[in-house]
Amino acid sequence: MFDEVRYERLKAETHPTIKQFIHLIENHCHEQRGITSYANKIKVSEQKLAHLIFQNFNVSPVDILRLFLIKEILDKLATSDLRLKELTYTFGFKSQSNFTKFIRTYTGLTPSRYRALKYV
Repeated sequence: MFDEVRYERLKAETHPTIKQFIHLIENHCHEQRGITSYANKIKVSEQKLAHLIFQNFNVSPVDILRLFLIKEILDKLATSDLRLKELTYTFGFKSQSNFTKFIRTYTGLTPSRYRALKYV
């Protein structure tokens, strides 16, 4: 399930390296899913980034990336009228099936069902 508390805690993080990582993810998670590029941009090794994040949040950088990606997708589902097919490609999924599975894994709902509940 989507973890709103962890999301808010990450957004409030003050450690400079983690803060840079979060900022980059917020701006690029829909187009860049590899942790290596984020680590390179903030000039730390993947291992150091992973250690720092695990030490502070007990999760991996990939988990944080997924958390921000799912938040962005859920916001789009709730606020836009874009068709699911358009959202699938906007967020870099290869198929609508993969997109649906991803959303269902983190919300327990299909994208259509999530959207329907938000419009009620």
